[in-house]
Amino acid sequence: MKIFFNVDGFFFTIITIFLRVTLAGNLAKVKIREGTIEEIESAMSHFYAENHHLHHALLAEYHAHLAPIYMLDHNATKFRVPSFKIYVNLINAKLMDINEANELLSMIIDLEVRWRDIRLRWKPGNFSGIEHIVLPEAIIWTPDFVYYDQAAQAINLIPEEARYVRIYSTGEVVQPVMHLVRTSCNLNMTEFPFDIQQCSVALGTLIYAAKEISYQINVPEFNEYKKSDTFGWHGNSEWEVEKPKAERIKANNTLVKYEYINIEFTFARHPSFFMAVIIWPVFLLNSLCILGMFVDKTGDCLNKMILGLTTLMAMAVELEIIAEEMPKTEKMPLLASFVFRAINLIALASVVILFVPKIKKARKKLPDRHARKLFQPNFIFLVIFETLNGLNFWWLLSHKKPHS
Repeated sequence: MKIFFNVDGFFFTIITIFLRVTLAGNLAKVKIREGTIEEIESAMSHFYAENHHLHHALLAEYHAHLAPIYMLDHNATKFRVPSFKIYVNLINAKLMDINEANELLSMIIDLEVRWRDIRLRWKPGNFSGIEHIVLPEAIIWTPDFVYYDQAAQAINLIPEEARYVRIYSTGEVVQPVMHLVRTSCNLNMTEFPFDIQQCSVALGTLIYAAKEISYQINVPEFNEYKKSDTFGWHGNSEWEVEKPKAERIKANNTLVKYEYINIEFTFARHPSFFMAVIIWPVFLLNSLCILGMFVDKTGDCLNKMILGLTTLMAMAVELEIIAEEMPKTEKMPLLASFVFRAINLIALASVVILFVPKIKKARKKLPDRHARKLFQPNFIFLVIFETLNGLNFWWLLSHKKPHS
């Protein structure tokens, strides 16, 4: 039995299906058209009326001072009521400043806070399909976020007249929170200027117990917000911010056992400024000073001492700049150690240069002529001190982190 395949009929069927689908899509698009001014005004009036009706229905018997939190003991019921959940998303974190001398951290923290208030539920079908409403946050209950650091200051960056929440028909409430936070941070300056600092920001409630309210904190992946200045976490010209770590912590006070959120930020310093302003100039100044001391064979010790003292004064200025920026810690920072060693090196060279003439006189007493020729005190001390200066520079750079 032979089966014949009609090529023309096949292509005709495909073209027919394509035209039907295209025409159906166009017809569907035609159904949605631009409304006239009268139709738009009528629709908006109806929406305003339904929105007003919804607003009245939600808040007629609503008390913003009463929290939607179950506070009865579990023994009062025959079932366990879960704690009230508050979901917190870290949307944006922008580093403003780290004050090393006072150990203070300044950041802008942008949060999205979500919770479910069953008193704010409604059926969209009863209100012409309205699924959400925007209301001022002052007229509903909102969580009382407190920063736990006693030295912390939180400034709400959202103007009072612009503080609104979005409420969905399911009772879910979404509140944007944007604070400028100033808090203390224990800095470890031992590795300065190649240091990595970790600072924590703790926030939560002080009045509700852990069995009454609990938190869920989410830190989104960096790749999701990499190309946006509004989302993610951002440093400044001096610091780079790594992905924050967030966790829930339970603690006790004299009254109740409570729960709070701890967000840990990691900051990696960019040392380019200190490399250009302090490290490289100190190394170069030491190298030139040593050259000036030991290359000149005139034996004028006074001028060489003046050169050494001038260099020491310049080093002291650099050390004072570092001291003004640093907190008064027990351990000396790397940069201060580097400058301190450079000062000691020049001080030692200034002392040695005084004995070079006597060493030259002692060289003349050597019996071997070749030994007298090879033994050049200026060259030997030049090599020794330049090597020590280079080792000091290498020692500092060996602590440089890969991110730097």
